[in-house]
Amino acid sequence: MLEMVGESQQSRTKDAVSDEDLSTCCKVLEHLAGRMDEYRSPRYKPLRKLLVPFLEEEGKRRFGGMGKEMHAARKQAIKVAHIQQERARANDRKFIENTRLRAARRARLDALKASNPDCAHLLIPDGHAEDEGSVKLIGAAEVMGEGKEVPQCPKEKEGEEEKEGEEKRLLHHARSCYICKVRFHELHFFYDQLCPHCAELNYRKRLQTADLTGKVAVLTGARVKIGYRVALKLLRAGATLIATTRFP
Repeated sequence: MLEMVGESQQSRTKDAVSDEDLSTCCKVLEHLAGRMDEYRSPRYKPLRKLLVPFLEEEGKRRFGGMGKEMHAARKQAIKVAHIQQERARANDRKFIENTRLRAARRARLDALKASNPDCAHLLIPDGHAEDEGSVKLIGAAEVMGEGKEVPQCPKEKEGEEEKEGEEKRLLHHARSCYICKVRFHELHFFYDQLCPHCAELNYRKRLQTADLTGKVAVLTGARVKIGYRVALKLLRAGATLIATTRFP
């Protein structure tokens, strides 16, 4: 048993690299590092053969353990995927910006910029921007003798005709519906933040009306936003409207 242990220790000592040998090897490599022409000479061919396994191992470590060629192919595939994703996002942005609601807002903003070229910060007035087709206020406003005008509401049949001419637009990246939070890909021709179901419902409600002639309505918070829109809806329906607001 003792003889076997002694033999194993001798073999390990024989196979081990001494500090002197390691120092000599490092000196040789340092010498050749700045002399590539000498390194390529036939004299160092045995050394180059011995270095091949070490170079392969270092190459794997440098390129994520997959080799230089595979690493380059993977990098190219990732680059192509990023380009495709960016094209898909650009296509989605194009569809979203061309929805009727966004296009109308952008047109009004461009008109406002054109009318105020020297204004650094555009101030958008409260309420609805007046369009070419308009009708006079009816109900309470008419009784008070005000000469304001309300934009003409589009007719339901006209809206349906426009809708029939629209093609389906499918988004590459799903969006979350503003109302029901469902993820959707199909984009409505008018709304860009609503799923098809919510968009259809809201578009129908947008065009619905009723005859309120002879009715009197009191509306609070009618100066801007939803209150302003409700006021327009009531006036178009023929109601007499008393609108109030906290602001003068």
